[in-house]
Order: sequence, then structure tokens, then C-alpha cells
Amino acid sequence: MIATAEAGDRLLTLEEVALNCYSLVLGGDESSRVSAICAVKTFAEHPAQWRALREGTVAIDTAAEEVLRWATPAMHFARTATRDMEIGGRRVRAGDIVTLWNTSANNDEEVFDQPRRFDPARSPNKHLSFGHGPHFCVGAFLGRAELRALLSALTESVTEIGVCGEPTPIYSNFLNGYASLPVSFR
Repeated sequence: MIATAEAGDRLLTLEEVALNCYSLVLGGDESSRVSAICAVKTFAEHPAQWRALREGTVAIDTAAEEVLRWATPAMHFARTATRDMEIGGRRVRAGDIVTLWNTSANNDEEVFDQPRRFDPARSPNKHLSFGHGPHFCVGAFLGRAELRALLSALTESVTEIGVCGEPTPIYSNFLNGYASLPVSFR
């Protein structure tokens, strides 16, 4: 589908096809893995929240949304302005690169009450981990389903989560999180 997609009245260039495929692979694999690792680490660090999720006091759906906000796997997205405009009192010209910092947006005190507090019952939770508008992640449904499935499986079989070693961070200027996390499940 991407190889034959059109942008305006032309086919995508080979570079555009490659970059779009890379984005899909990154979003479909890395973001889900990073969110899953963050979910396990965060619940290990917040045992009372883990108990609330296991006991059903907190819904899996709202917990998954909070994990996505808390983790914010993709730190930022850059886009090229297609026309002159003003954003936040600053002039942006057509051709300028504008960056949305998801990490900052998901910790905005004007949007989230106590944004640096992990609250799996947080509602509403209008995080931007999957982007917004025309730049909304095409894999958001799958990413959410994977995270809900993980949390559901863990709540059915794991009473306690323990971190038993140092997490290995992802060394990236795009992704936020860990490549691996040694844990124990009881």
C-alpha cells in the first residue's frame, strides 16, 4: 500500500516509502515493547497501584492509557510546516521544521493534575503518545490492545512484580525507555 501511495499527484519517492516503512516498524515494534517494559517497571515501583489493578479497583483500559502517558515511548515528532502560521506567539514559515515534544505534552500541568504522579485510574487521559489529528498513529488500536492484553494476563497470574537488576536504557534521541528489564514475577 505504501509503495503505491500517492502524495498529491505523484507516487511517493523511494526514500519516502523507506521512511514510512521504518516508522511503521518502529511504531509497531519498539513502541509496544517499550510500553510493556515501562508497564512492568512502573507497577513494580507502585505495588499499591498494582494491587488496585489486580483487585479490579482500577480498570485495565484506564491503566493502559496511563501507562502510555507515563511511558511516552516516542519523545517527539517533527513535521514540516506547509504554510506560514503562528504557533504560541511564534512565527512559523512554510518549510520550517516544527517539533511536538510528546514527553512535555504528556506532563503538561495545565492538562494533567499532578502529571508526575502515576495514576492508573486517571480519567480523562488525553495523552499524546499516539499523536493527534492527521498524524495519529495508525497502529494505536493494536498498541492499546497489546498493552491491555499484557496487563490482563499479568493481573490473572502475577501477585507481585519485582525488579531484580538494572534496566538497560534505550540509547536514542527519539525513543524513551528501556531495552530490557530483569524482573521476577510471583
